[in-house]
Amino acid sequence: ANYWYELHPGTALPGGRYEHAAVWSPAADGIYVFGGFLASRGPVLLNAMANMWEELNLSGALPDVRSQHTAVWSHEADGMYVFGGYDGQGSGTYFNDLWFHGCEDSRGRAVKASTWEMRSPGGNAPHQRYAHAAVWSPAGDGMYVFGGRDGRYLGESDFEWHITNWAVVSCRGVEPVGKRTLHFRWTRRRPGP
Repeated sequence: ANYWYELHPGTALPGGRYEHAAVWSPAADGIYVFGGFLASRGPVLLNAMANMWEELNLSGALPDVRSQHTAVWSHEADGMYVFGGYDGQGSGTYFNDLWFHGCEDSRGRAVKASTWEMRSPGGNAPHQRYAHAAVWSPAGDGMYVFGGRDGRYLGESDFEWHITNWAVVSCRGVEPVGKRTLHFRWTRRRPGP
């Protein structure tokens, strides 16, 4: 439809937050929002069909409170992966942990009870970082992580994660500058020659 309009959900809004991450879930027809400053530890769901916010019941271990992290949605895993970020407390605690948040049942329906699981892939994990970008690659069944900061500029390498292992990505061409506070988008088309 190519136009903006303001939503007025029929339930109370979750607490204000910024520097959070959000992913779209086609099965839930809604947006899962996690983390950020001033936020609770758990994710919330904006159910677009019902036009309402839903608090999710959490089970299992929980990730540390964080901001400027990334989240990607995996159709294959029926859930959201969260990587990196920092605690925002001025203590300089940066993360390179990978968490999975199972958001759907086996038939692809959104569930209110949800679980967190910390994942520990093999290989050389990316350095602790925040203000980076990440994207899920359905073709590669994994996540790409790019840029960011750890209190200083991180420009030395880019990483990919294929379900069980982290690996450094070797790229041709000139490396982009300004690799922090950016966004990724996955496309099947390759630009250029």
